[in-house]
Amino acid sequence: MKQMLFFPFAAVLLLGWSATRTVAQAPLQATVAPAIEKPLHSPKQSVDLRPQFVSYGLDVRQQGQRGSCQVFGMVTVAEFLLAKRGHTVALSEQYLMWAANDACGLNRTDGFNPDLLIKGWKLHGICDEADMPYIPRNEPILPPSEHAQQAAAKRASIRFTSIKHWSSPIGFTPVHMQKIVDSLSRGIPVSVTFCWPVGLNDAQIVDKDSFLIDSHIDGTDKSGHGVALIGFTLDPDVAGGGYFLLRNSWGPKFADGGYAKITFAMALKFGTDAYIVSIR
Repeated sequence: MKQMLFFPFAAVLLLGWSATRTVAQAPLQATVAPAIEKPLHSPKQSVDLRPQFVSYGLDVRQQGQRGSCQVFGMVTVAEFLLAKRGHTVALSEQYLMWAANDACGLNRTDGFNPDLLIKGWKLHGICDEADMPYIPRNEPILPPSEHAQQAAAKRASIRFTSIKHWSSPIGFTPVHMQKIVDSLSRGIPVSVTFCWPVGLNDAQIVDKDSFLIDSHIDGTDKSGHGVALIGFTLDPDVAGGGYFLLRNSWGPKFADGGYAKITFAMALKFGTDAYIVSIR
């Protein structure tokens, strides 16, 4: 089981939307999200992968003071798919950030977009969390041990599916949405990024039913927050015809045990990227 990182509650509730939780990317003009003229469809009315995460021992993580949300989203998907094949393992987010830096000639401490992460993963692989534990502070990322690099090299062969690239216009299209629903219907979570509420603490970001609020979102640039979508519900009474279930990386005290919901209408308007990464 992946070791949880616990922090004082006040430290976890980082007031406002600080740079520690953003992925800094080039500003991009906002677009008006297209309406879903034809409702999304699936052989299943609802999918919720939380029971599988629990059975695999994959706890909700805490990214802490480092802007590494997209790293956690991507690793969450890869861990789940490995566990689904009978190989439960905690992968190292810390190693993946070092790999991205090394592969791309960078020296970042946070703010890794999917292109950087994939390039690093393909070149260096990824090791176990135990071989290079995650550091939740925004500080320099030191090189891994030789043992960690040797172990990671065995996981350099990955299958990467891009549903929506982060450089494309803000907002998921109905085609993106259907592809995400199709993936979740097959039991495959998806790593995504959304434009995110600004200037609010954790408790204010969601409503009483754990839905992400649709106010306080700028929506005019690519700064946002990466999460893993791990379920959906088709419901004509919800804006856009349903909602996605997301798994965050702010620890189990966020929203509903670390999980929240986002309406299809909000995903159409504020989705910025969507990927699936699995280790061959």
